[in-house]
Amino acid sequence: MGGISQIWSIASESGRIQFFNFDMDPTVRHSVCSQIVGGMFIYLSLYAVNQAQVQRLLTVRSLYEAKMSLWLSLPILMILSFSTAFAGLTIFAKYHNCDPIMQGRICAPDQLLPLFVADTLSEYPGVTGLFIAGLLSGSLSTVSSSINSLAAVTWEDYITPMLKQPVSILVSTLSNKSLAFTYGLTCIGLAFVASKFKGVLQASLTVFGVVGGPLLGIFTVGMMFPFVSEVAVVPSFLIALVFGFWIGFGGPKPPVHRLSGHISECPQLSEERFPCSPNYGNSSIGLAPDEYFYFYRISYMYYTLIGFTITLLLSLILSIWFPQKNQVDKKLLSPMTHKIMGYEDADEFISIPKNEEEQKIIAEMKFKQDLRKRNIEVLEESSTNHYTTAL
Repeated sequence: MGGISQIWSIASESGRIQFFNFDMDPTVRHSVCSQIVGGMFIYLSLYAVNQAQVQRLLTVRSLYEAKMSLWLSLPILMILSFSTAFAGLTIFAKYHNCDPIMQGRICAPDQLLPLFVADTLSEYPGVTGLFIAGLLSGSLSTVSSSINSLAAVTWEDYITPMLKQPVSILVSTLSNKSLAFTYGLTCIGLAFVASKFKGVLQASLTVFGVVGGPLLGIFTVGMMFPFVSEVAVVPSFLIALVFGFWIGFGGPKPPVHRLSGHISECPQLSEERFPCSPNYGNSSIGLAPDEYFYFYRISYMYYTLIGFTITLLLSLILSIWFPQKNQVDKKLLSPMTHKIMGYEDADEFISIPKNEEEQKIIAEMKFKQDLRKRNIEVLEESSTNHYTTAL
């Protein structure tokens, strides 16, 4: 394959390098706009409100350390993204004259990396096994934390509130382990289902987008808009979730356009040796891309943004008829909300005014609170001056 320059040259000549596609059409699968805008909301849902990530952040001692851990993860994530992209270019450089999918050696693009490892490293004993071990270790570390998170959420948010009396630590531990075991079996079953997908990466990003968007919307509404009630948020979340699943997994969808490849330099081998039927290009149901339903053509990179927007807007609209009637814990609101709404000097719990009369009462209370604070400051300053004069 040559060195890095040769790999880059082969990819450029074959049209695999696309840096400057600034098309803002949301139906374009990958562009600068979809990567920046859509990618921002995807990573917000993964790093800001995802339960598995939040559970990791809660293990550190302070908010400062949680922020630093996120900043330190940024260069690691960038290196991982660049190395993954370059691995794809390397694989293409090896198979650009002999497409294994068109040849029938593999059935899906997800099998390209294992095939590449088997073709290039099989002559070194133990290396392919080490690759499989690393692959399993990386996936198990992520899956195990997610399973533990699911078990903890199920126990704390769904089972514990239904218990009439507290249970012992032993019962709680055994229950969480049983839940984790059940979720583990479920993940194994879903792995068999995932094997039927054409692309596991896009399927996983679709699920993250469909679920993560409404979830990000709920947290944003809760932190930024204290006047929105649970009655307004829950229907908005469900509507966004149903809409996301509809556009994410509904169909028919236009086929993913595969870049051209050929098998001009493939060795002459019998096709009976290959497990898959040769795939010589894009398949469709006879429709032009523009003839498909518009929502089915939207790039999966925007699913998180769509779910977030629907949840946010519907929550704000429904709050007109279903406003917040309970007191709101000040600690649950964003510092930005404190400044905008004037809650910086408020008590621990905040009451949302429901009419003009209550607004006047709260305004008077705030005026008296500010007056009391100023009086205290004057007294403290006077005492300090008196003590200084006495000295």
